[in-house]
Amino acid sequence: MSRLHRLLVVALILSAGGVCVSAATPHLERTQLFALGGIYKDGRISDGERALRAILRKPDATAQLEAMLLRASPAGRLYALLGLRLRNRALYARALQTLPKEDAEVAVMWSGIIRRASFQAVVSEIKHGKYDSSALSHPAW
Repeated sequence: MSRLHRLLVVALILSAGGVCVSAATPHLERTQLFALGGIYKDGRISDGERALRAILRKPDATAQLEAMLLRASPAGRLYALLGLRLRNRALYARALQTLPKEDAEVAVMWSGIIRRASFQAVVSEIKHGKYDSSALSHPAW
């Protein structure tokens, strides 16, 4: 059996079992930039925000976001936290309690400017709602 055939068989088995992994999830797991809103001069949103929006449209969004918290890059975990905050505050609160207290630096883009910030500082900004209005008010949302 060729490699392609094996992949198709595995995909069929997973889909029959109800396992759904969004194509956006791997992108967010590896992203190195946390950026929301119209960050480019022409108002385009970041690839990370586009991927988060794609996940949030899925019926299993909260499960995907919770799983991302375990394996994503620091920037990916920030998107997952924000997604949980926007979708389900109870799961978000639980995620905050179980999230490891790391303090890696992460690249954050706001108003077209990239800055380095501590992971915990951005978690605090998410916790205090800094990104809620920009995430919810952008026309692409």
